[in-house]
Amino acid sequence: MLWKKQIFALLMLLFLIWFISFVFLFTGKVSSIRHLKNEVDSIKNGVECGIALSDGSIEPQHGDTLVCYQLIQVAQKSEWDPGF
Repeated sequence: MLWKKQIFALLMLLFLIWFISFVFLFTGKVSSIRHLKNEVDSIKNGVECGIALSDGSIEPQHGDTLVCYQLIQVAQKSEWDPGF
């Protein structure tokens, strides 16, 4: 499921002579997600949709990858007992 409030990263794959690298072109939120000309807040996996990035100056090229992720804060755990 793709949600409008999640964070997105647009990656460009670079093939250099000795290694392959990803370059982050955009990291942020999308301004709109559209399905069949209707504005939606979420879309299911495998369904075609249109996505507008909040930074309009960036134009995705063929071969770029759009990654959706969610930041989650987790409390740090420690198994070490100092013995004090």
